[in-house]
Amino acid sequence: MAAPKKTKRKPGRPKGSKNKTYQPTAALSIPPHCPTCGSTHLAQVKGVKKLTRNTPGEIHGVRYSSIEWVRCQCQVCGQFVVVRHYLATKKTTTADSI
Repeated sequence: MAAPKKTKRKPGRPKGSKNKTYQPTAALSIPPHCPTCGSTHLAQVKGVKKLTRNTPGEIHGVRYSSIEWVRCQCQVCGQFVVVRHYLATKKTTTADSI
């Protein structure tokens, strides 16, 4: 029986190799939808406050200044969904403030 060949090659990515750069996806244009039926007909639940957190960050290369969570209900199947919105505030410049 032959002995298995020994290789000096290490598993994984070679040292010094660069990360692959990806283009921003179209995920920002996809509207919120129901996870059960896939419908985009959502209505905000009345009597429930929106939760807003003023935490700046970046998603898919787009900067935002706050995140807002809104509780909605699907109009087709009745499933409750928490929709997350990334909000960006417009920066004022000296020309805007005059």
